[in-house]
Amino acid sequence: PQAFAAAMLAKVGPGSILLMHPMYDSGEVARAALPLILTGLKSRGYRIVPVGELLALPGPSVPRT
Repeated sequence: PQAFAAAMLAKVGPGSILLMHPMYDSGEVARAALPLILTGLKSRGYRIVPVGELLALPGPSVPRT
């Protein structure tokens, strides 16, 4: 879980969307890493918001397909 969390946090930047599917049997590591990821994001000053709220923020336009 620590390595998984570190890898996710290393790629995060403003406006990032983290997508995980921890509900499957193979997602045990992702489930265990989630608290570490959330703590790491909050310690860096990020806010956790739903995707809809993130997309509603002003910023560069993103093509939607």
